[in-house]
Amino acid sequence: TKVWNFSPCGYAFVAEKDTFNFSSSDLSGLQNITELPVVLDWAIDNVTCEVAKKNSTGYACKDNSRCINTDDVSGYRCSCLDGYQGNPYLPSGCQDIDECKDPKLNVCEKVCVNTIGNYTCSCPKRHYGDGRKDGKGCVADQVLRFDRPEEERNLAMYFLASLKEDRLFQILDDCIVQEESFDQLKEVANLAKGCLRVKGEERPTMKEVAMELEGLRMMGKHPWINNDSEETEYLLGVASETSRFALSIDTMTVYDSIRAPVAVPIDGGR
Repeated sequence: TKVWNFSPCGYAFVAEKDTFNFSSSDLSGLQNITELPVVLDWAIDNVTCEVAKKNSTGYACKDNSRCINTDDVSGYRCSCLDGYQGNPYLPSGCQDIDECKDPKLNVCEKVCVNTIGNYTCSCPKRHYGDGRKDGKGCVADQVLRFDRPEEERNLAMYFLASLKEDRLFQILDDCIVQEESFDQLKEVANLAKGCLRVKGEERPTMKEVAMELEGLRMMGKHPWINNDSEETEYLLGVASETSRFALSIDTMTVYDSIRAPVAVPIDGGR
């Protein structure tokens, strides 16, 4: 043939389909091509997955893997389940992937929680949404939320509902909620509840609120108020029946003309 005149040697090679495009110039050389990918088309046994699963000792697919019937050849192969990686043929099987450790494997915007074979996204406290970058994401809580039940749309009503249903700590930041402060938080929350009463005569006065907080501080139950006695100043002296109550914080003075005055300390301007 015409080829024999310039290329008397014949050659052949195996390569993956569609990775090598033949041209007439290849008859005299492969244009410096030294390597080509090769895929071995293989399968286990000569039976389907349904039949193979009946033989527990010979079944090749291990933990957290699936059996796949092959199309080109008779038999089956094994593959790790979604959310798992490894070798499905080894005794240990496939291992769970922690998608939360790799930003490329999860679509969480804020909080990612790894689960067996999967992961979930959520939002931090005082945020709402599905927590997903490809979804609603996380949006800071608002005073009015129309996606909540009617009785919880207002932020104040949401607080009262949480208190009533004993889920107060679910709406507080983790840095505030500490095991040793549970009782104090409940007392302060109940005080705030009283301040949110609809009828003005049922709400505590500013003086009563100040006295309650001072009582908590004196009992060592209020963790947010500085106990430094050097910063404490008593503004009122001897009580009189008609005198006014004054609470001074830095340069601000608030007066309450109801009842007898009570000395209230200044603690860090709170």
